[in-house]
Amino acid sequence: MVVLAGCVFVLLGLSLLRMAESEMVMTHNAVKETQAFHLAEAGVAKFIANAYDGEVGNVESTSLGDGTYQVTAHCDGSPQYAISTGTVGNAQKRIKVEVSFLSPPYEHAIYGCNASGQEWTLELRGNSGSDSGPQDDWSWGDWMRWFLHGGGGDDED
Repeated sequence: MVVLAGCVFVLLGLSLLRMAESEMVMTHNAVKETQAFHLAEAGVAKFIANAYDGEVGNVESTSLGDGTYQVTAHCDGSPQYAISTGTVGNAQKRIKVEVSFLSPPYEHAIYGCNASGQEWTLELRGNSGSDSGPQDDWSWGDWMRWFLHGGGGDDED
């Protein structure tokens, strides 16, 4: 009877060890997949940063941490899109983002839609002669950098 109980406990212990081992493997794989997803997000961020600088296109394979990311731009179809791939070990995650650019005449346009029925007025004021402010020949990336760095907030009437 004691031998039978001992065998049951040995089998139970071995099965628990096997289950713990498989849980460790699954957790390790989940960590790699999460890292690969974050690397794919880093690829999207790099693609956007390049687009702000006027460089729309592929991002070559770049090492970061324990893995790599790369972005393949598909700008020949409609809609235009990019696929960012993050890889860590044998784990790979992809993110697809649609790319939309305004055509040059509309890059600096203002759109207003009044669905409330109340009258409203749009006033644009500021010092357009400032050397530190926007210039007529700026690209979209120049405007975004100026805006994101707080440009235009201290103009006087």
